[in-house]
Amino acid sequence: SVILLVLGQAEAARAVIHVDANAGGTSADGSSWENAFTGLQPALEAAEPGSVIWVAKGTYYPTAEYGGTGDRYKSFQMKNNVAIYGGFDPVGGDIGFEDRDWVNNPTILSGDIGAVGDESDNTYHVVHANDGTVLDGFTITGGNANGEDSDANGGGMVNSTSSPTIRNCIFENNDAANFGGAMFNSQGSPHIEDCIFRNNSAHSGGAMVNDLG
Repeated sequence: SVILLVLGQAEAARAVIHVDANAGGTSADGSSWENAFTGLQPALEAAEPGSVIWVAKGTYYPTAEYGGTGDRYKSFQMKNNVAIYGGFDPVGGDIGFEDRDWVNNPTILSGDIGAVGDESDNTYHVVHANDGTVLDGFTITGGNANGEDSDANGGGMVNSTSSPTIRNCIFENNDAANFGGAMFNSQGSPHIEDCIFRNNSAHSGGAMVNDLG
């Protein structure tokens, strides 16, 4: 469509950082698909406001602690005004913005960082959003917010006083002891478009809770 073409041209004009779990280049600096970062966290650390991150299909796990100490505090901390797109497949030829296919090239952000299938050691939150963040074309899964206070809300994603754009994403199999199994919005107003929420659970609001304070 014309809208997609214009969006693709605009994104291609921005500084692109590549991420591919299966990349085998020697540089691993994100400058190309061949030399892509193999994890999302290094790409987030390298990103500047206005950067775009393209992520190839595969499963990615958070490695940086946020809001506390210990493995369960690991999450993907989005950056202000950085857009992150999934659904690419360098091997299959889906290497340009207009080629990406988030349905057939699932790009997964998973909180299942410990024993596989044992949610007791999963991250409290898979993603923390920020203003200007765009998250487009991902599956967010495996968050288990069963901690204390704020760590009992938003297993999949927490938006705290932030207003990100979340598009073409699937939130599934995330849990929270209190509010918002998939997403908890605290004094924020995210724009959510063409997303699917399924098999999420919480004491209140398995899919989402909005706390406007």
